[in-house]
Amino acid sequence: MDLSLQDIDGAVESGRKADELENKESIESAKCSPWSALKHYVNFGLIPGFGLFSESYLLFIFNQVGGPFKNYTPWTTCYGSSMDGYTKMASLVGIIVGMIFFSCVADSLGRRLGSCLTNVLMLVGAIMLTAASPAPFEDGDTRACHQFFWWIFGSYLLFGIGVGGEYPLSASIASERSLATKQTALKRGRDVLLTFSCQGVGQNLGNMVFFFLTLGCTNKGNCDEASIVAMNYRISMGISLIFLTLLLPYRITRSESVVYEKMKKKQAKEGLATPGYVAIFKHYSVRLIGTMGSWFLWDIIMYGNSLFSKEVTRQVNEGLSQVDITGYTWLYTAAALPGYFLSAFTVDKAWMGRKRLQTGGFILVGLLFFLIGGIMPILKEPQNTGAFVFLYCLATFFYQFGPNATTFLIPAEVYATPVRARCHGLSAMAGKVGALVGEQGIAQMLTAIGLAPMFYIMGAVAIAGAALTVFMVPDSRTLDLQEEDRKFVKGWLGERKAQEFFEQSKRDIDAVDNLEMQLSM
Repeated sequence: MDLSLQDIDGAVESGRKADELENKESIESAKCSPWSALKHYVNFGLIPGFGLFSESYLLFIFNQVGGPFKNYTPWTTCYGSSMDGYTKMASLVGIIVGMIFFSCVADSLGRRLGSCLTNVLMLVGAIMLTAASPAPFEDGDTRACHQFFWWIFGSYLLFGIGVGGEYPLSASIASERSLATKQTALKRGRDVLLTFSCQGVGQNLGNMVFFFLTLGCTNKGNCDEASIVAMNYRISMGISLIFLTLLLPYRITRSESVVYEKMKKKQAKEGLATPGYVAIFKHYSVRLIGTMGSWFLWDIIMYGNSLFSKEVTRQVNEGLSQVDITGYTWLYTAAALPGYFLSAFTVDKAWMGRKRLQTGGFILVGLLFFLIGGIMPILKEPQNTGAFVFLYCLATFFYQFGPNATTFLIPAEVYATPVRARCHGLSAMAGKVGALVGEQGIAQMLTAIGLAPMFYIMGAVAIAGAALTVFMVPDSRTLDLQEEDRKFVKGWLGERKAQEFFEQSKRDIDAVDNLEMQLSM
């Protein structure tokens, strides 16, 4: 046996055993009590998804924070619709950059290193957002006003780069972790979507925090005071520092993804470089069109409506108070939250699956938007605000019980381990390009063509997403990730080299098992 002790990565092996034990205990205990089910959610949802939680908290809360900036002095010195759009665009541009960069880092240098780096960038960005200065400043001081908002712009750009890496990293880690035991492999979709549900939890916490801050200053009658606006802003942003600071030590001490580590060892043993983009596009061109295209179309709808939900509600009923609008915006995200969990617990069912959930969600959202657009004159009557809120909440529910979940999940399953993070990153990047289109498009449509045509256009985008899903997106519910690795390596290296690649890997694994047995005797 020509295996040395250096061939055995102790940390990785111990991490693998810890993962297997943790997964097994979590599955067994989840059957026993609500407390155990909560523990399972913490292990498989909150911990790996904490980055997505922080991202959605800080990204979507600006939908709320931007309201006072546009309405009260001294912020109105320079802050208007254009500056609001630039600020929201900064994070989306940063996310696109982060997706491209960190998906390469994840496939080349490892999931663990990438997760630590994204955490640091998000933490630094959040600190800079909280410390944005000067605030407050004198009314009419244009220089100070621009300094404050360009500070926010730069901070969101940096924060966005870190966030961008979270998408391919968290999806790849959650998907690969599901292979630890046979039980978790059968519930792969559930555990990946439990990770993704942290996005909804973060959105709700952000909206809840700002709602109560707004309610408090409304009761005191001082919401328009510059010092109160600045204080509410800093409190809203500063809360995120708690989450990101607590997350960093966990990520530093966490072991590498076992599936990724094994594949890297195989590549190193054979002297193979990481597969390039030529190999990726040659093998996965059709799938990439499906996952990138559907995510692009979906984020036009998702981000466009989420970032401008306050403006949509204000146009439907101009008589609503600031507290009412803030409360309705929170209600939209609260109505969507159950959709995350319903997706998680149905996506592995044979009668549902990924493709059916995504197609059905696109169609239902499209039909609801056509309905809202068609009866908009009726909905704009003050006594019918409740009807609009109900229909809009129903649409946001099917955001999550539908394409928002599956566009994240499917790219984590249909690509092989050596390229999974990059393919997921490409798909997510296409989504954020769609988010830019939606953010800028809805901003323009709200002022140029009005609400009803806007909903018609969004409905048409949703139907286009359903058609693309039907023809270009595979259903990955029964897909074997290890078999997908074999198919990719065969296409990448050729049949003979691929066979040698996996035979050598099997001999190495058997040798490790034999050595472990000898050491334990």
